[in-house]
Amino acid sequence: MKRALRLFAIVLVLVGAALVFRGVDAHALGAALREVAWPTLGAALALNFVALALQGARWQALLRPVGDARFVPTTLALLSGFAASLVLPARGGELVRVEALARRSAVPRATLLGSLAADHLVNGVALLAPMTALVFVGGLPLWTRRAAAIGVPAVLALGAAAWALATHGAGLSDPSARGPQGRGRRAATAWRARLFALRAGLAGVRRPRALAVSTAWALAAWGVEVLVTHLTMLACGVDVGYAGAIVVLLAVNFALLAPAPPANLGSFEVGAVLALGSLGVERDRALAVALVFHALHMLPVSVAGAAVWLGYFRRQPIAASSESAGSRRWA
Repeated sequence: MKRALRLFAIVLVLVGAALVFRGVDAHALGAALREVAWPTLGAALALNFVALALQGARWQALLRPVGDARFVPTTLALLSGFAASLVLPARGGELVRVEALARRSAVPRATLLGSLAADHLVNGVALLAPMTALVFVGGLPLWTRRAAAIGVPAVLALGAAAWALATHGAGLSDPSARGPQGRGRRAATAWRARLFALRAGLAGVRRPRALAVSTAWALAAWGVEVLVTHLTMLACGVDVGYAGAIVVLLAVNFALLAPAPPANLGSFEVGAVLALGSLGVERDRALAVALVFHALHMLPVSVAGAAVWLGYFRRQPIAASSESAGSRRWA
């Protein structure tokens, strides 16, 4: 059933991409791509890496209650995960992100997976909060209000679930720390230990300071992303203002929620073109913006992420057993 739903979502994305590309004037598209202002696009490229650094700080804030998280390895792991997502389907890059940081830290992989859930939650809240405020100002497409009506309750429900999971039984001890057990209970104890480690990754959710700091970094990251989007559109000859940039960014991120081929080919363009179309941008120009915007996020990140993985994370991993639980050190 799960495979069938995933296949259906991919087919839906491909159909949407076919509809977007249908009727596009190849000459007009080529002319729009040739008119790209490279200095403006270069500024957007530089700011995109600033946004990645801020996202690394967002994740680091949530990892601090788990261990002595350092900024550089956390951000580089994030970059490696993004790069891997360009070749792995179904968000496989998230597993690479966990594996990368696990190689350079003493934090269990299950705990890092739990921290990813908290990270995505904070990221979603930071995106939806300002968008929700803007949609009621007026002048934005109707679909943004509908997206807010659906997205905000969903994020709040996920937040409540994460908080309940993080706080329920927070004082329980690690099952793996118990004394010797019979052979029949070892497997069950191992699974409980993994669940304990997974829940430990949500520690940032129940720490007000960590949550506040992470949210602040997330808001800053989205602010830079809006600027990146605005500059990319300006480089392609499209000016719909910062509110329009938020609409495009929101549409792209909603489109990326659906399972898609590696590098989100198709879904990224569908979201951007439909958003720009709702803002009155002609399809040829909108598709040029979508292609340039996607390439801006895909090509530099893939090169940098691959270089980071080969040059940093493939080195000898830090042995978790060599460090005490009370003084974890992050390389």
